[in-house]
Amino acid sequence: MEQDTAPAGRRGRKSALFTEKPKTKVEPVVLAEEGTESVESSRQSMRPDMREESPLARAARRAAEIKGSGGLEFDGTDEYYIDPRIIPEGWSYEWKREAVYGQRDDTYQQSLKQSGWEEVPYSRHTDKFPKGKGNTIERKGMVLMERPAVITDEMRRKDNMNARNAVESRKQTVDSTKGMLGRADSYVAPKINQGYEPMVAPK
Repeated sequence: MEQDTAPAGRRGRKSALFTEKPKTKVEPVVLAEEGTESVESSRQSMRPDMREESPLARAARRAAEIKGSGGLEFDGTDEYYIDPRIIPEGWSYEWKREAVYGQRDDTYQQSLKQSGWEEVPYSRHTDKFPKGKGNTIERKGMVLMERPAVITDEMRRKDNMNARNAVESRKQTVDSTKGMLGRADSYVAPKINQGYEPMVAPK
């Protein structure tokens, strides 16, 4: 009779080296038809829109923004521009000096009062101009004033007449000195500019 010579601890057991591990079956992932459309739409929303806006569409969009912000009323070139449509009929508006280097010029303000100028009330144009002290409209040392248009037109005619008289007086003075020059040619005789040119501010 044969005897089992295997050790008692190993009897009836298989070696761990020969133990087969269970194989895991990998199932392919299949998207359900109902979720396919939602997943695809979310992916498309995450992609950047690479199509560039056409120049015509961009111009139309920008034009609408400018119109909506009131850009047609102010072109940005003259901060003292006054739209003639907001001036009451029969009146004239002008910006007048309020202060010089922060100091109020009371003498000049008094002369403005005497010539008929008065401050335009801010309550009349709350959406057009910046508010000054009290109920006035001020901008960078200038105050907006009003005066009857008939007075303004008359004062302008007087100023133009004074300017023409000054030029004519100067011309007569020059003509009276031509005999003292010896000859009255264009190279010797002084010239008078009868045009109007803006004054250059000193630097």
